[in-house]
Amino acid sequence: MLAFPQPRKSESTSHPLDDASAELPVVDLPENSDTMEALLRLSYPRPTFSTFWTFDCAAELLEAAHKYELAYAEATLKQAIAPFVRDQPIQVYAFAARFRMTDLMEATAHACLALPFFWAYIPELENISAGAYHRLLDYRERCKVALGTISHTQWSVKDHRWTWRVCTTCVKHTSSRHVATGACGKCGQATWFSSFWNDVMARLKERPSVVTLLDQTLYDVPSLKKALDCATCRMVMYEQIRKFLALLADEAAKKISEVRPCPTPCGPKLTLLPGALGNQVTRYG
Repeated sequence: MLAFPQPRKSESTSHPLDDASAELPVVDLPENSDTMEALLRLSYPRPTFSTFWTFDCAAELLEAAHKYELAYAEATLKQAIAPFVRDQPIQVYAFAARFRMTDLMEATAHACLALPFFWAYIPELENISAGAYHRLLDYRERCKVALGTISHTQWSVKDHRWTWRVCTTCVKHTSSRHVATGACGKCGQATWFSSFWNDVMARLKERPSVVTLLDQTLYDVPSLKKALDCATCRMVMYEQIRKFLALLADEAAKKISEVRPCPTPCGPKLTLLPGALGNQVTRYG
């Protein structure tokens, strides 16, 4: 990409660069000196890991690394922007879509699941196609559908003896099987747990992410406070709910992992143009 003109042959026997008047090859680059210096320091004298205060600072450097095909620098920078993938996933997704960074698009699409919908407008969305944005929303919707297939009854009472299934006060039992085995499968469940499950599923529709199940505010919902009215349930309810949510989070992670984002390349096309000395120059647009 960088076509350096060859130094002219010196008329003397000395090296051309020994002559103070010798002309050095100069290539004009669109990036500023700070960006190029930081980019080159990633590879020379040895790679260093960069940290950034804002994503805009990182974006300039990552764009340059991608443009000049500096694979190691690009990979290093993608690690450096991990905090922004978590905290500013829409902005990073728009950047990745613009430059066809499909692996970064997948990571940010997954991170976007933790955001409530609708998210705030950002100017970077103007730089991507409607198709790229649609694929982001489609991935989110498919994750919601996948999480909707989870059933709270898949973890047996026999193995866990959930209080919302075996409590003789909160649950109307049709037999005494729960006393011996805890496998009172034909019986119902406590009304407070039914309300809690509805709360959980409603939150997952809003934010189809494992992060939703790790939110500590789940333990403050009114449905769980109703369980405190039962002398039996209140002794074990919080401990069992914590265990239940951990199992649910593992299952949710599995379901989401089975849904693949579709980061179809978007953004400006790359055109190879003949450059100086027969080299090829990449143009965006």
